[in-house]
Amino acid sequence: MAKNADYPVFNGTRPAAWAQAMEIAFAANEVVNNVIKVNTAAAHLGEFIDWFTNQAAFTHWAEGNPANQDRNFKDIFLAHFEGPEERDSALAQMWKRKQRRGENITSYANNLERIWNATGVNIPDPIKLSQFIGGLDPSTQGLVKAQNPQTIAEAIAASKRVQSGGSHATYYKILSYRIIVC
Repeated sequence: MAKNADYPVFNGTRPAAWAQAMEIAFAANEVVNNVIKVNTAAAHLGEFIDWFTNQAAFTHWAEGNPANQDRNFKDIFLAHFEGPEERDSALAQMWKRKQRRGENITSYANNLERIWNATGVNIPDPIKLSQFIGGLDPSTQGLVKAQNPQTIAEAIAASKRVQSGGSHATYYKILSYRIIVC
């Protein structure tokens, strides 16, 4: 096994970044065996090695089937070490996240979902819907609001329709129809 990349030592902060750096090093070093991955990760826990020694044996780095009694290192590690600072960071990102220039709707929605999950808080659907629409590109936002989506799925679908090049006239017809029917 050739060593192409160094493995980072966990310092107690940013556990997700450490796990991601480990995965990059595993790939660069062509490590595919789960036992080697788990043991390499354990050897790079630094002063947090006691956590590892007090755990039941791990069967996988990140894969595995919990129904088969598989224990994967990465998920259990993250559940233990992700603390308030990661959740606070996710909460701050949640309120600031906007659709970036050139970012497609699917990517924007997936990133928001990842941030919502990282908060560790059960965010009500109306707040998620408001944040999703409020963060849309301004050229898309008004046309999506005009369609009055009631769920995230409806807002995503409406956003995709708008960004796929539907004409403004089409959206105004939809809006007019809703106003007349209501």
